[in-house]
Amino acid sequence: MKKLQNAYRIKRKYEGQPIKADPTAHPKENETAIHFTGRDRRAWVSSYEPAVVERLLRYKHFQLEELVTMEIDGRECVVGVIGRVPIGSLRIGRRRPSDRHELIVGS
Repeated sequence: MKKLQNAYRIKRKYEGQPIKADPTAHPKENETAIHFTGRDRRAWVSSYEPAVVERLLRYKHFQLEELVTMEIDGRECVVGVIGRVPIGSLRIGRRRPSDRHELIVGS
């Protein structure tokens, strides 16, 4: 059983912490949301899916606004991110090699 502290912490900078799913959340709660309006040039993205979080943090055009962390097994781990990406970098409506969610973000 994983030992964890159930408190989320918000940070502004990623410092290489491990990226994990929140063990207190049901797997269906690990979701990704994208928001933008007609005149926006950047989309807001929030994600709690570890593969998407990892891809966003590696993506050079991702502007991190909030890093959501919690303590899991005695270590601070990233469980979510909120930030912005250029709308043109999203792969919406373009064919991808698979349906894996993290592929919606460019590389």
